[in-house]
Amino acid sequence: MLGKLSTCSHLNGKLEAKIYSIPIKAKESKTITVELYACAMLLVAGATMYYFCNGYLIPINVSDSVTMGLSSDYRSITVSNTTEASNYFLSIVAFSDISYTIS
Repeated sequence: MLGKLSTCSHLNGKLEAKIYSIPIKAKESKTITVELYACAMLLVAGATMYYFCNGYLIPINVSDSVTMGLSSDYRSITVSNTTEASNYFLSIVAFSDISYTIS
């Protein structure tokens, strides 16, 4: 069955998402730091998926190959590839107009 995407005329606002994808090599870590933790984003690397919203890092699917952790100030997420030989892409879908850095 095919679905149909429709718009609702009674809703006002703007839906905006930004998608980013960066490689994470074996035994490498990346840190995503947001300007304000009052934002929402989906983070996916390998089979690991987390949702970050308002300073909470919520696991959706967790695997041993990629781990994610949140800093004590709720603004930095560290993504670590724990495998010896596998490379992954870290994909981020940001659901709000936020400023963040990846290092």
